[in-house]
Amino acid sequence: MAAKITPQYLGGKSFFRKFVRRNIGLVYKIQTIRGFKFSGAIGDSVDNRIMVYQDYESALSSIIAREAAGTSGFLDVGCNVGWFSCLVASLPNRPKYIIAVDANSEMIDACSSNLKLNGFNAEVLLRAVGPHKDNVTFYVPRFRHSRASMGRANAEQFGDVISYSIEMSPLENLINLFPDGRCDIIKMDIEGYELEALRTVSRELFQKWVSLSWNIRFQILKAVGCQA
Repeated sequence: MAAKITPQYLGGKSFFRKFVRRNIGLVYKIQTIRGFKFSGAIGDSVDNRIMVYQDYESALSSIIAREAAGTSGFLDVGCNVGWFSCLVASLPNRPKYIIAVDANSEMIDACSSNLKLNGFNAEVLLRAVGPHKDNVTFYVPRFRHSRASMGRANAEQFGDVISYSIEMSPLENLINLFPDGRCDIIKMDIEGYELEALRTVSRELFQKWVSLSWNIRFQILKAVGCQA
């Protein structure tokens, strides 16, 4: 079932809450204001906002779209349902290589589905990102998938959780998947573990990023990582 597109002017807080309560589980398929198609199901906060506004984190999306245009590599760490991967892949002068990563298998399926819906090419990896290469336990709230975390207490704030073991990779290993390690922009949102993931990146790689306008790209990463 496809949900009817809801006009943005109806998107006040009161309407938003009522809309979500009345339509939990409703499958939607929309044309976003960014020009690409998107699908999902009402219930989780990311899907809810995309459905109601046909956009997501508008100011940040505009910044990332501007900075990613014409670059070589874009890494989407914590890709969730694939909004930013689709956004970047939709650019007329999109990055040559896009890699989307998430530790949540349901988010990986959703991201892959939205990329496929638009005919976009990107590599999608089921992987946790952290300080070392290892297997870790990942916790996913049953009804709030975007709130999944490697911290059980963090996930349990949102109700019953399911858990499973998943491979963790250091951030630098993912960057090295790009040809010549050329990753111009990283979008990272991994529920408060961003700094821990960054701490293991080598000085040599940081120096390489400086030559790629690192200050601008760090602000993008920081802004996304701090989103609730």
